[in-house]
Amino acid sequence: VGKSNLAVNLSLELGLVGNQVALPDADFGLANADLLCGVSPSYHLGHVIQGLKSLDDIAIPLSDEVELIPGGSGIEELANFSLGSRPHILSQMQAMEEDLDYMVIDTAAGIAENVSGILAAASEIIIVVTPEPTSIIDAYATIKVILRHKKDSSIALVVNNAVGIGDAEQVFQSISTATREFLDHKIEFLGMVPADSQVTEAVRAQVPVTQFAPGCPASRAIRL
Repeated sequence: VGKSNLAVNLSLELGLVGNQVALPDADFGLANADLLCGVSPSYHLGHVIQGLKSLDDIAIPLSDEVELIPGGSGIEELANFSLGSRPHILSQMQAMEEDLDYMVIDTAAGIAENVSGILAAASEIIIVVTPEPTSIIDAYATIKVILRHKKDSSIALVVNNAVGIGDAEQVFQSISTATREFLDHKIEFLGMVPADSQVTEAVRAQVPVTQFAPGCPASRAIRL
């Protein structure tokens, strides 16, 4: 649905207006934020989980204000990783957060334990959804699981790859109505990112789209 792209570009935009930001790629086993940024990490979260490195050791500066905490890709042990079994990861993230304005955590898709554990610990959760029916169903299912773990979670929605006029609002209304009626919870609408061919070109170039094409519709939507 484009959550890694949004996390990377949102982090960079927050940094541009003077915020100190860390971007942990917590898509354990299938991390790709480093690829989107065109960097090649020597170490990743797998080394932190094993106790070989700290989060500060593996951090890669993307700008003066933004640091990437790279995850590992294609590592089976990471894919099956449970946050509850490695509490030192969470404590290191909390310690790092004290010196930051924002920590933007890019989680894996789905409702596995290593995802729900991070979402339960987050102060604000942003669900990225596209107008496709399968994505809408998955977004609602994710919200349902989040609220099982933490009933008072602050949950907001971003609609990505919106095409037609009113697409995003329609998607939000359908999820918001179901969440309110069946889960007794109110979610917030943060906005939309339009479908934009420049996003695909930026991914191919391994440059964040807000830097690759700062004036394109997707970049402007993220910036606003």
